[in-house]
Amino acid sequence: MRNIRFLAALVLLLSGCSFPDSTQGDSPGGSDDSDQGDGPETQPAPVDVDLNSGDMVEAQLEHGGSDLWTFSGEAGDVVTLSMLSADFDSFLALFGPSGNYLICDDDGGDDFNATIADFLLADAGVYTLVAMEWMPDQGGTYTLSIISGGEGSMISPAEPGSLSIGDMESGSLAGRSAEAWIFRGSMGDVVSIGARSADFDTMLDLYGPDLHRVAWDNDSLGDDDSFISGLALTDTGGYTAVVRGLLGETEGVYEIGIAMGTEIPGWEAFSPATESNLSYGDTISGDLMSATGEQWVFSASAGDSVDISLTSNDFDPFLALFSPEGEYLTCDDDGGVDLGAKISGYTLSVSGLYTLDVLSYLPDSFGAYTLVLTQTTPGETPSSISTAEIVFGESIEQQLGTWVGDVWLFNGTAGDRVTISMTSETFETALELYTPEHLMVARADGGNSDTDSLISQARLPVTGVYSIVARGFGPGQIGDYTITLTKES
Repeated sequence: MRNIRFLAALVLLLSGCSFPDSTQGDSPGGSDDSDQGDGPETQPAPVDVDLNSGDMVEAQLEHGGSDLWTFSGEAGDVVTLSMLSADFDSFLALFGPSGNYLICDDDGGDDFNATIADFLLADAGVYTLVAMEWMPDQGGTYTLSIISGGEGSMISPAEPGSLSIGDMESGSLAGRSAEAWIFRGSMGDVVSIGARSADFDTMLDLYGPDLHRVAWDNDSLGDDDSFISGLALTDTGGYTAVVRGLLGETEGVYEIGIAMGTEIPGWEAFSPATESNLSYGDTISGDLMSATGEQWVFSASAGDSVDISLTSNDFDPFLALFSPEGEYLTCDDDGGVDLGAKISGYTLSVSGLYTLDVLSYLPDSFGAYTLVLTQTTPGETPSSISTAEIVFGESIEQQLGTWVGDVWLFNGTAGDRVTISMTSETFETALELYTPEHLMVARADGGNSDTDSLISQARLPVTGVYSIVARGFGPGQIGDYTITLTKES
């Protein structure tokens, strides 16, 4: 079999990240790996590595990052590329020698592992493989492998479309899983880019001039439409926007648009429900399709007590309840049967429209669900929620009195990338970040250690007052903690 040469070039998305000079310019195969045995070799970066077909490399993906791997191939080579991880849902994208997008994969392997199988290389040259999470969430260890040979069939990606700022174009995924569009951006530009379709649930990935994925979105416009709002470009050069279907192979037409600023003229952002769409006694069968979740609104009177249950055979349900004023009230993960979520006997303090967020606890698993709302006898009086403000650069020590959480409010601007950490020596923590319309942006637990939580470089989709829910992982998890909020400069 043909030897295929990998050049491992792990470049982190964190700004200002650099490597010691001693690692630069290593010659190919410069290290002696002859005694490493049969297991995957742990791969530092950057380093040149010669791999024979069948070899594996183990690497560490940074939280929210993407890793670049390159290999040389000849026209007519057939390769199978795989990314396996027990820590996250893996995702691969392949770019050709000229930097053109070729193909991607999410779950082509077993479980949530990515595999691009029996891919026939059309051109000779250096190919770039982008290794990342399907949904940037936690990072972790993964194993990358390449095998040459097999019965490859020619896949002819469409020539990338060309976009200019202010353009609105149409495309079709008939016969292919994704299409790419190229636009030129300059460092400091603030742009918004969206994809919408009446035929399928869109996904939008944006890759920078260096081919790192710099942004992605699924349903920020609501329904099945994607919208990356107010992204500040950090490099000058050609950017690649890839439109694809959420569920892999998809057919249908779509529109893609790009504009300067935080909006695309004529494209309406998601509007939360303002009228009741749920009543006492209702049993709703729904289909959750995105990490943003779905919102249900019900009318209640002061003193009403409610039971709310959410069950699913497809994902781990999570519920969050908000008051008529938009204040976070409570949440639940596993209070029901099996992994079902249930808010039991919660007494509502004021009359008005309450909002219920239906979410998946794991941000990359979705599917059918059943939601039940009933009026019940009053339970215990809900614990009061502490609400306070926090500003960028601030670190605050606080005592958590109820596991359902404290609320920290801050002013955010569309396009900001924020990092939130919650640390404690006495209990296991959890974090959720909500938009001004109380749509979940990001969540974390145990992202920093067994007890600490970390939301890293979450991109804010709109301008307004955001809510951080800092809570215990479950009932009884209370005590002293420290919360820190920072913004990427």
